[in-house]
Amino acid sequence: MKKNSDKYQKSIICRSFFDNVNNASINYCHWKSIDHLDASFSANTDLDVLVSLSDANKFENIAKQFGFVEFQTEALRTYPGVKDLICYEKSINKFIHLHIHYQLVLGDRWVKAYRLPYENDILKRKNWNSNYKTFEVCPEDEYWMCVVRMCMKYSRPFKRKRVREELDHIKKRFSTISQSKIIDILENYPPIFKKVSMLTINSKFMEADRHSKVLLKNSRVYLRYSYIFFKFLSLYRFVFRVYVEVLRRKFDVTYYGRRRILKSGLSVAFVGIDGSGKTTLIDRNKIFFAKQLDVDAQFLGGGRSGSSFWRLPLFFFWDLKNKFRKNKNKNKNKNKNKVSAFSQFFRHLFHIFLSFDRRYRLRKVHRARANGKLVLVDRWPQTEIIGLLDGKKINQVNESGNFLINFFMKIENKSFIDANTLKPDLIIKVKISPEKSIERKPEDLNISEANLFANQLDKLNFHGIHTEEIDADRCIDDVDRSVRDIIWSNLK
Repeated sequence: MKKNSDKYQKSIICRSFFDNVNNASINYCHWKSIDHLDASFSANTDLDVLVSLSDANKFENIAKQFGFVEFQTEALRTYPGVKDLICYEKSINKFIHLHIHYQLVLGDRWVKAYRLPYENDILKRKNWNSNYKTFEVCPEDEYWMCVVRMCMKYSRPFKRKRVREELDHIKKRFSTISQSKIIDILENYPPIFKKVSMLTINSKFMEADRHSKVLLKNSRVYLRYSYIFFKFLSLYRFVFRVYVEVLRRKFDVTYYGRRRILKSGLSVAFVGIDGSGKTTLIDRNKIFFAKQLDVDAQFLGGGRSGSSFWRLPLFFFWDLKNKFRKNKNKNKNKNKNKVSAFSQFFRHLFHIFLSFDRRYRLRKVHRARANGKLVLVDRWPQTEIIGLLDGKKINQVNESGNFLINFFMKIENKSFIDANTLKPDLIIKVKISPEKSIERKPEDLNISEANLFANQLDKLNFHGIHTEEIDADRCIDDVDRSVRDIIWSNLK
């Protein structure tokens, strides 16, 4: 099958980053999954790099210079001595995920309960990979560590086909792998490590499985917790992981369970005329960023899309009114004033419900942002232009002095006061040509309305909030890359 060229496109940032790390003479190596280096340098899988503690600051400073950002991983998904750094590369439209390991933490998938104190030994025996111009763990170390990792990870590990295949890959990839060198390396380590490693090299997997229990028992000296607490924590983390994945995959809950922005959250509001593609743009980028971060999305517009359930009955009654409007056309002149008054009252009532909805959602935006999440907001209330582009809709000049209109005005104003108080960190204007907007939504706009809205959007400055603009007339991929690059620049 032919490979997708985009999938295997090499990361420029990865290459430049490791060139700079090499020039700085930092003591590091890729310590596992060496057969996946091609995928790692294409940002299709993680980079797992073991770094000497003495070079920690230099390594992290270079990473930050290349746009890597450290995030706060959920406590039940992180491990001591491992840092989580992520970078977005616009040219390949992917995240580069860098795990910096300052200690060898191994074990089952949920806890990694064992720490092997052999980091300096591994770094001393590292090899130079001329193809990728980077340092990697020597094949003998990779082999015996893979054996030990699998024993700590699974019960009867060598019965598993995937484990045997992984060991075979290491042996086949390194034709120079030396049994005598493995024996020499493991002389200073627990004898059971050498025993099980030799059995697997000679393909005696059944016997290796029997000795894997002995290896696990002898490895308790490396436990980070007591054995009882380790078992409890392993179960607890497993339940947590299942809970998070069910929320994400079945209920589209993307604001919990991944990573949070370390310094502070970021709220981004998308504004634009109808047909500019704001909602679908947010949906696509919510899915993209949720792969790595906790992301929340909120809707502050007056339309049906994203409306709260308490506004849905209003849409139903409005549709019902429009359905029977034709039947009243004969009596239009007779009932004109009555219908006009009803319509005005209904619109005011709709905007009151919208105001309550917005205030509720504005508080959700604030809480999510305050807790380190990325918040993508569809529209933002503004007070610069009345009646358009999510501006105030209830007539602000009450010539009749009607107390009910005054009451409605006060309620609507509260949502705009909240919007001015809880300002977003960034506003992205999604700009589109009037012709393109009516092509996408001919039932919502005519050309004169589209021109009016586009001109008014240009005038909005949102009282000095940092604003960026994107051209939504371009292809979807270009628009998405631009949005992701803008958001990432503000995350750094």
